[in-house]
Amino acid sequence: MLYGQCAEPLGISTVEQLQEYLLRFSSVLDGASPEAEAAKSAHQALAHTIRNATLLPSKEADIARLTDKLTGVHQKFLEAESKAKTADGQKVQLESLTNQVKALEKEKTELQEAKQQKEQLEKEKAELLQKQQQLEKEKQELEQKLQQAGGSSSSSSSSSGNGTASETELNAAKMRALAVAGDMCYTTQDYEFWSDPILVWGYEHRAVDAAECCASCHAQRRLLERGGTAEGRNGSACNTWAFCGDRAKCKERFGECWLKRNKQLNETRPPELPKGASKSEGWISGAVYENDTHLQQFSGHELVFHTKHGDIAMALLPDLAPNSVAELRRAALMLAPYNGYCQNCRIYRPEKNFLVQGVIEAPGVYPAVPRHPSPPQKMVMEKGLVCWAGGSGGPHWFVNMIDQSGFKDDHLCFAKASNASMAVFDKILELPMKNKTKPSDMNGLLEPIFYNMTLRKPQR
Repeated sequence: MLYGQCAEPLGISTVEQLQEYLLRFSSVLDGASPEAEAAKSAHQALAHTIRNATLLPSKEADIARLTDKLTGVHQKFLEAESKAKTADGQKVQLESLTNQVKALEKEKTELQEAKQQKEQLEKEKAELLQKQQQLEKEKQELEQKLQQAGGSSSSSSSSSGNGTASETELNAAKMRALAVAGDMCYTTQDYEFWSDPILVWGYEHRAVDAAECCASCHAQRRLLERGGTAEGRNGSACNTWAFCGDRAKCKERFGECWLKRNKQLNETRPPELPKGASKSEGWISGAVYENDTHLQQFSGHELVFHTKHGDIAMALLPDLAPNSVAELRRAALMLAPYNGYCQNCRIYRPEKNFLVQGVIEAPGVYPAVPRHPSPPQKMVMEKGLVCWAGGSGGPHWFVNMIDQSGFKDDHLCFAKASNASMAVFDKILELPMKNKTKPSDMNGLLEPIFYNMTLRKPQR
């Protein structure tokens, strides 16, 4: 409006021209007349308008810049808000993942513990299985030995369901009882020993089992010694017998017990069959060897204690302890049909840098003999010598872990342990021991080590 009223009639076309005109016009405005006051007010309004018009472009630029900046800030705010929301979501997700990780770690720990428990159970299971297999093996071997010792009947090969022993088990028990009493019979299943002369005919002589037939052979021998036979003491002593023990196969001959004399028996050694033996199913035959002649074949064998820590093998020394060696061989042969099972044979005392001590105890096994008279000890208590303890002739024994020259000739030594066996004794010395009540007490194993006893050829 100002421009239309004032500037355009005067030929003013630019702001600069208007400003210049305003300056000239204001210079002539003076006085206090109403016109002057009106002109001055118009001048001031015009100046203010011109000033605002002059500043407006820069302000618009500032406003534009501020608007752009505000837009940028707003955009950043929106981005920050979005990131914050994303961060909150990620935080929640992270917390969830953290909880999941903790749960997985806990589950992992539980799985590891379960795995360890499983491994321990598997280990125990394997040990139990191994023990079971060992027991089954020993059971089979014992059953086989029992069958060889006492025979079996097809109708009574197992125990009855009410827990009573079978005929086979009873017969085997009787055979062992005979052996304990010194009346041992070496038996063979499904063979008949043909001998001449026949002392007692089985048609007229029946037994309830093989053990009774074996005992009958021993009884005939004692009768002969007393002169109670028809020939007096000049007759023939029973040394072989045959018993028909299978009802199904023997039929009407079941129970026949033949007592015979095999003149060539001592030319053979168990388990070799006597001459004249023939295969015959259902029959059980046995042999009675005289004067320990059957022990001669074992003169080169070593005595072995079978422990769970390893075999303890020792060379017997008949030149030092002939009576002890003979009794030990006889005892081992008596245990042979039962896989060397020695009921209470055990190792119980470990003394480091001194000795390891044990005992031989089982029904019928009495190796103890007088300490004297015996040959003078040629090896005075060397390391590895096995001797009777307490200055006696048994049944407690010990092995020297060092040279014991201080013992001199006080102990009867009957064997020498091998180097490998000494390593087994070293293991035994490291086993847990009982707590002593007094410092002077002997050391004792927390768990005694039981062992079986056999004879075997030396292993090279």
